[in-house]
Amino acid sequence: MKLLSKVAVAVIVLGLGALPVSAQISAEGSIRGLVSDSQGGALPGVTLTATSPSAAVAVTALTDEQGAYRFVALTPGDYTITAELSGFSKYERRGVAVRAGRNIALDVSLQLGSFEETVEVLDEAPLLEVQRATTAFNVSGEVQRSLPLSSRGAFADFLELTPGIVARAG
Repeated sequence: MKLLSKVAVAVIVLGLGALPVSAQISAEGSIRGLVSDSQGGALPGVTLTATSPSAAVAVTALTDEQGAYRFVALTPGDYTITAELSGFSKYERRGVAVRAGRNIALDVSLQLGSFEETVEVLDEAPLLEVQRATTAFNVSGEVQRSLPLSSRGAFADFLELTPGIVARAG
């Protein structure tokens, strides 16, 4: 009987001792790393995204001042990691395997990208001339043909149509 009680106490003690160990094992994984430029300098403010077909939503992270990032509590599966920062080429790595209880180290190096800028300049003649006090009257060919004037090519006939002009005979 004494032996049986000693065995029971030993089993209970060993069972209770194993509880903290089993509580530390996680059903999720994580990814951590540093983001740097091609010369090794840390890049703060980089937006990283982890996507997986097995995860319901994409997870995002932002690098700190030292360029460090971390994705925590990721469900196990294969992830695609992307990193983006203005002025740099987009980084993408597929097939990053996240396993339960594992912390994966994944450092990212971003390359300088090409700047693409579009400048559209529209220049139109102003409707009102503010530099000079002049009057102008343009007569298109269509207007010349449509007006009932006696001689279609006479310049003087069109002067009479110009606002502010008074034509005098003689």
